[in-house]
Amino acid sequence: HESAMESYQDATEDEKIVKKDKSIKAQDKEIKKLQKEINSALTMIRKGYKAKDKNEIQKGRQSLSNINVKTTNA
Repeated sequence: HESAMESYQDATEDEKIVKKDKSIKAQDKEIKKLQKEINSALTMIRKGYKAKDKNEIQKGRQSLSNINVKTTNA
């Protein structure tokens, strides 16, 4: 997950591309939102395992499984 986000950020480092095209800008916003949601869920799971807290693990897993990914044909 982290290496995928690093690759994405490297690829979009030239922010001019993202800022010029409204559809790319919207996609970029969705990707960053998705990344935050995934990171939050994985952090919750990691903390749960570290604290041996089954409820925290389950909450993280539930958050991860509830993440909605929009798909479109390019």
